[in-house]
Amino acid sequence: MTSTSLLDFFAVLQLKPACEIDLALLEKNYQQQQSLWHPDRKAGASDREKLEAMQQASILNDAYTTLKNPLLRAAHLLQLNGIDVSSHDQSYLDPAFLLAQIHLHDTLEECQANANLTGLQTLIKQTKMEQQEQWLLLCQVVAVEDYEQARRIFYKMQFMQRLQEAIRIAEDHLLGY
Repeated sequence: MTSTSLLDFFAVLQLKPACEIDLALLEKNYQQQQSLWHPDRKAGASDREKLEAMQQASILNDAYTTLKNPLLRAAHLLQLNGIDVSSHDQSYLDPAFLLAQIHLHDTLEECQANANLTGLQTLIKQTKMEQQEQWLLLCQVVAVEDYEQARRIFYKMQFMQRLQEAIRIAEDHLLGY
């Protein structure tokens, strides 16, 4: 636990808090912990022990889900360091970025209106590249503990993630899924 009484999922799964983690180690630690706490292993235990096993298994599942996803992991890391990222406060984003997002959404709408699958695929590649650049930058600023800058980058990444989801939905629609 931290001073803000937020459960540290890195500690739960015996990992060093960082943007980049060893996913194989995450999986290994999760499986080991899960085998210890799985409720089926406590079938003959007292009600209290069964409840504790269910609670621990739930915490392990939450920790694993959070740490496996880079954006959720980044949010958790920031929260552990006292940065609340739940507000989605756009005031942390520079106007040029927001204007670029509007342009990208306009491009998405054009591609949808014209059933332009190639345009959608180009747009998703572009946003994935931008997302990767932002991820690398986020890792750098977290490493030097510049959490305010990390918050701004995190919000940008959230915008890009939502755009990527919208592009995938549009692409699925055009492909008839």
